[in-house]
Amino acid sequence: MKFLHEFFNKDTGVTVITLANKYNTYTGEAKTHPDDRPYMNEFVGCRLAEKRAWLIFYKEELKRQTIKLQAIENLNNDIKHNIKGPIDPKIQRRINLKLRDYNNNIIELKNTIHDIKFSIKKDIELRDSLIDKRRTKEDKE
Repeated sequence: MKFLHEFFNKDTGVTVITLANKYNTYTGEAKTHPDDRPYMNEFVGCRLAEKRAWLIFYKEELKRQTIKLQAIENLNNDIKHNIKGPIDPKIQRRINLKLRDYNNNIIELKNTIHDIKFSIKKDIELRDSLIDKRRTKEDKE
C-alpha cells in the first residue's frame, strides 16, 4: 500500500488522502466544520483522512475474504453431498485449513475495522474538546 495523493485545502478545510495498492485506490476525506475553521489543523485532518482511507480498504478486504470463505464452504458442501465414497483426507484437511484461515482473517478484519472506527471517534471527540477549550479561553479574554 502506498500514498498516492495528499491534499489539504485551507479555504474549505477539506483534507483528502488517497492510498493505492495493485487492486484499487482508497480515498479518505476529512472536513472541518465552518465554525471550527479558525482552529483547524492540517495534521489532524490528514490523520482522520488517512484512517478513513484505511477503513475503506479494510472493508473491501473483508468483502473479498467473505467471498473466498463462501466459495470454500460451497466447495466443501458440494464434496460432502455429491461425492460417493470416502473423501481423500488430505483434500479434506486442506479445505478445513482454508476454512479456518478465512474465518480467522474475517474475525481479524472485523476487529481492525471496529478499532479504526473507535479511533476516529476518539480523535474527533478529542479535537472537539480542544476546540471547546480554546473557545472558552478566548471568551474569558
